[in-house]
Amino acid sequence: MAKTVVAGGGIIGLFSAYFLNADGHDVVLIDSGHPVNCSTGNAGMIVPSHVIPLAAPGVVAKGLKWMFSPKSPFSLKFSMDPDWARWGWLFLKSANSKNVQRSFMHLKEISIYSRQLYASFVNTHKEEDFYWGEKGLLMLYRSRHGEKEETGAARVAALAGLEARVLDAAEVRDIEPGISDSVRGGVLYPGDALISPGILTTFLYKYLQEKGVKIVTRREVSSFRFSNGNVVSVIAGDKEYTCDFLVVTAGTRSADIARELSFRLPLMAGKGYSFMSRNTLELKQPAILSERKVTVSPYRDTVRFGGTMEISGRARGVDLRKVKGIAESLGLYYEGAANFRLPEPDTVWSGLRPVSPDGLPYIGKSPVMDNVFFGTGHSMIGVSLAPATGKIISDLIGSDTPDIDISLYSPGRFA
Repeated sequence: MAKTVVAGGGIIGLFSAYFLNADGHDVVLIDSGHPVNCSTGNAGMIVPSHVIPLAAPGVVAKGLKWMFSPKSPFSLKFSMDPDWARWGWLFLKSANSKNVQRSFMHLKEISIYSRQLYASFVNTHKEEDFYWGEKGLLMLYRSRHGEKEETGAARVAALAGLEARVLDAAEVRDIEPGISDSVRGGVLYPGDALISPGILTTFLYKYLQEKGVKIVTRREVSSFRFSNGNVVSVIAGDKEYTCDFLVVTAGTRSADIARELSFRLPLMAGKGYSFMSRNTLELKQPAILSERKVTVSPYRDTVRFGGTMEISGRARGVDLRKVKGIAESLGLYYEGAANFRLPEPDTVWSGLRPVSPDGLPYIGKSPVMDNVFFGTGHSMIGVSLAPATGKIISDLIGSDTPDIDISLYSPGRFA
């Protein structure tokens, strides 16, 4: 039985531990905080529709345009830090149509694979109510520019073989009657799904412990011991954990761990916000408000609203202006939401998403050590791709060929 340490207890780490445990590994999962708190604020959207990476044409111009708006949904805050400079240069080089063309089929493949694994997972644990929903995802737009952007994305999705239905205003209201008259239309992706990240992470945390996985909380991985060019133990706090394999799923901290393991992994933190509210608008359809980049995730009597991508370092503080921007957006798309009440500051969740320069995740073996594997850099689709990432890593460690092509996700592609 191989001893495997998973460094990082977010949803990627939990699913990595889940599949490694199922494959017979003796797993220790270490997190600097608590796994249940890591991914709970995610929108919970399972999105095969998201086949266009963050590094795409026009995204830099948007970042510059919105840079000085405190309520903007996307911002790039420049820094003189050498890591930021290198990441920014690689991002600029990647934000083009060539990156989209080489990536979208790969993103579609891993997203569909992950969607299938989710369906199997939910069926296996059918006694749990994960708020699993298969109503698809509705992209709503109010402007001609939003319509052009979303219908263009729908064409790319169709090229990838995904179903995308372009709807007019009346068809949108047939799906969600409370849509505002100012909404021009939308695109429905029937293949997308929704799950509750809070319930999911809580279940995985308890389930893994019951299956014998040792979960170490509130201890930071600080150093390693090496032998013959590989990691043989991990030091966290005052404890040392021997290992045959190391899996790094530590979000934005993965770059620090990579540096300790002798290579550079370009990652920046992209801060996002979300908050829960009573579903007084009686929303039923998961949606994204296109121009404002706000996510809407209805869970029966409650709904989670989220948004923003603020690439500005690892500060976790809550900027209430961003939260206000999310709340104000709702009145533009939904009737009865014009005076939506702002959440109390202490109820707002904020998290740091690990963002790679080309918008693709890092999944696979370290370029310098044969027994170290990475699963990070998923940006806004970490929950969506978590089962696929965990299964791929478990397959690689077990010397099995993954079920999909992962050549674009190499952790060493910028090394």
